[in-house]
Amino acid sequence: MELLQNADDCRYDDPVPTMKLSCWNRRLRVDYNEVGFTRLDVEAICRISSTKKEVANQTGEKGIGFKSVFRIADVVSVHSGHYSFQFDASQKLGMITPKWLDSFPVEELPGFTTILLQIRDEDGQREVVEEMKTMSPKRLLFLRRLVRMEIDIIQGSGPPFQTCFGRAVEVRTYADGSRPRQITTLSHDNTSSQYWVYRHVVKDLPEEPKRGHVTESVIMLAFPVRTATAKDSAFEPMVEPQQVHAVLPVRDYGFKASRY
Repeated sequence: MELLQNADDCRYDDPVPTMKLSCWNRRLRVDYNEVGFTRLDVEAICRISSTKKEVANQTGEKGIGFKSVFRIADVVSVHSGHYSFQFDASQKLGMITPKWLDSFPVEELPGFTTILLQIRDEDGQREVVEEMKTMSPKRLLFLRRLVRMEIDIIQGSGPPFQTCFGRAVEVRTYADGSRPRQITTLSHDNTSSQYWVYRHVVKDLPEEPKRGHVTESVIMLAFPVRTATAKDSAFEPMVEPQQVHAVLPVRDYGFKASRY
């Protein structure tokens, strides 16, 4: 979740911001096609305090998000743009002091930032694999930038586990002058689901020291729908449990979409 949040906070020139997750032989590889690290980005990833609190439209603020990778990994390698370095938690100050690399441990993917975690033990491997296999396309529903995720898991001699998620947003206007409607389509391999998304901007927020630059926030409600019949363009609501998101899913509070 932290790696997904960090990737969504990045800058993208590619029209299809994409994140690839690969797991094999106690290694977790994360690739995303952002524009690449600057010197300030390298300094930020080494810090404990956050640099995001001064930047609009970014999720993180506490500054410990990336450091959470050390819960399951001791050695973490990063390659982005002109930078290639490694953190080793077994060394003194190894979580915040990078070791520069002459060669990256795995083949680089042109145009992508790569983060490679060497998972500490089999328990960590099982945890990562379970999280990847149970991931839902709903993780993309309220993200700001990422629109595609690819997951690839290799375990033993069996066939690999592979799946892909996507997100497409369309704003429809109507001749009767009714309010424009945002329709978000989430895809999962060969299936798809649609959501009517409504936005409300809350302005003049009270001052928050952790987010001094924020004066407004957006509340979004997404209602799952499906076409009434195969030949009909009308929609009907799908009543099912829905999680609460703070950009990414937080937890299930028992909310359900209802007829509206």
